[in-house]
Amino acid sequence: MAQTFNNKKIFVILIVLLVALLASLLFFIFRINSNEKIESSKYSAVYLKTGDIYFGELSWFPRLKLKNPWFLQRVNDSNNQPQVSVAPLADAFWKPVDEIYLNKDEIVFTTKLRGDSPVIPLLSGQSSNQVQTPQ
Repeated sequence: MAQTFNNKKIFVILIVLLVALLASLLFFIFRINSNEKIESSKYSAVYLKTGDIYFGELSWFPRLKLKNPWFLQRVNDSNNQPQVSVAPLADAFWKPVDEIYLNKDEIVFTTKLRGDSPVIPLLSGQSSNQVQTPQ
């Protein structure tokens, strides 16, 4: 009788291990077949309470700072249609330096930019053209 109990115990353990192995296999197959994850870049977008959006390399220590900042410009074209583009803050007419310090109380949110963002070539210096979004 003790031998039968041990055989049942081993059989149950093998079934549990087999189910766990099958579940793990299905999880990895599903994960591989799902959409490939797009990596984030080292650049961030910062949305302020004023509605302004800045892009650049965000650092929190020792003080909240955005290096190589670009900003979102909203203008109307000759047909009074809204146009959106980004421009380097250093090119503003008042000639600021290439970094800005931010007040964390004025930030609504920050987010990392995806690696495939059209803003990335501008921020990394690979392109000198401004990006305009199609309407």
